[in-house]
Amino acid sequence: MTGTNHSQGIQPADFELLLAQGAATVVLALGMNGRLLVAPATRRLLADRGVEAHITRAEEAVKLYNRLREEGPVGSLINCTCWERAGVLELYRFVFR
Repeated sequence: MTGTNHSQGIQPADFELLLAQGAATVVLALGMNGRLLVAPATRRLLADRGVEAHITRAEEAVKLYNRLREEGPVGSLINCTCWERAGVLELYRFVFR
């Protein structure tokens, strides 16, 4: 993990585990207020690898992840400070099913 902060954003190394586990789709949460950025290198890497990426605020990310996990391999990155407010009951930093 890169110790992501709002301005540096989600880095490629932050989601490598998800891709290594076979996630064809990832849900990246921007936090409750949409202040967490996604680094340009992250967007490029996802596109280069053909990974379907959904980037949205935390509350919507949780709902989207729960829907997508019924359809196939999906991973998510949801900031741990947003879990409770977003309604995540299982407190895992990475959720992969």
